[in-house]
Amino acid sequence: MTYKIAVGSGDGITIDQHFGSGTSFYIYEINQETDEALVTEHRVFENGNDCGTHDHNNIAGKIDALSDCQLVLVAKIGGKAEKQLTLKHIVPLTFEGAIETALERVRKAYKRRVFAA
Repeated sequence: MTYKIAVGSGDGITIDQHFGSGTSFYIYEINQETDEALVTEHRVFENGNDCGTHDHNNIAGKIDALSDCQLVLVAKIGGKAEKQLTLKHIVPLTFEGAIETALERVRKAYKRRVFAA
């Protein structure tokens, strides 16, 4: 069984993106049997700087574009975006620091969880 995590990172090493203003998300696929985490895609969003205005269309569009992911991992996220992700059955998580450290924690926490397809 595998699941996908969208990780907000500008450099592919550190989680440093706010969900609303973030323009760069690396998509990781996690194999629950082997614990292997592979980057499968890099998604770039153009309208990331609208966070200050909390542009609903920007946030909704980003959520739709990440709807194939079961988790979103970012440095920060606003309450409205967090609620919208949850309503779409996407788990929002926050962490600031190295992607590898965060992925290790996520893999341990979600080792036996089965995500709906």
